[in-house]
Amino acid sequence: AWAFATARVEAPQLFGAIAHLPPSGLSKFNPQEVAMLAWAFATARVEAPQLFGAIAHLPPSGLSKFNPQEVAMLAWAFATA
Repeated sequence: AWAFATARVEAPQLFGAIAHLPPSGLSKFNPQEVAMLAWAFATARVEAPQLFGAIAHLPPSGLSKFNPQEVAMLAWAFATA
């Protein structure tokens, strides 16, 4: 998703499939992947309330693993999405 958003290439099937990941699927992503995924959706202006809801409900223990850049990316993505 990051590459498509960066290149400004529309990929509705890709973004649609990712947007409907079950919340448990998100637990397999590392902090960088979560931040980049949120950034990609916000940059591509693809609505994904289920995905952003799952990110918002990550356990605090998982959020503590995010570095400052990843936190900034998430904050920007949530503010922009």
